[in-house]
Amino acid sequence: MKKLIITEHTNTTPNISLDYCSGLLKIKGNSFSFDSKTFWMGVMDKIGELMSYIETIEIELNHVSSNSIPYILKLINFNYININWVYDELDEDMYNLGEDLESITKSTFNFYPVVTEFSFNSTEFCV
Repeated sequence: MKKLIITEHTNTTPNISLDYCSGLLKIKGNSFSFDSKTFWMGVMDKIGELMSYIETIEIELNHVSSNSIPYILKLINFNYININWVYDELDEDMYNLGEDLESITKSTFNFYPVVTEFSFNSTEFCV
C-alpha cells in the first residue's frame, strides 16, 4: 500500500492522506467541524502508529476554527518534522496562523503562497 486515506473531506473537515513512499502527510480543505475534538482525536488515533513514516506535513486549509488549532498543533508537535504551509496569497489570516504555529513549535515551516487567478469578463455585467 503506497497511499493511505486517513479521512475523506467534507464541507467542514479536511481530506487527510499519507504517502508512505514520500513520507508526506497531506491535510487539505476546511477544519471547522462542530465536534473538532472527536474528528481530530480519530485522526490522531489513525496516525499515531504511522508517525514514523511521516517526514513532512503539507497543510493547505481554507478555513480553520479555533477549536481545531490545538489538535493541529498537537499533530505538528508530535515530531520535529518539516511543515509545508500552503495558503491563498490573498488570505493574510491563514498566513499569520502559519507564522503563529511556527513560532510555538520546533518544526521547520516552509510557506507556499497559492496564486488565486480571477477571470473577469466586463461584458457579463453590461446591461
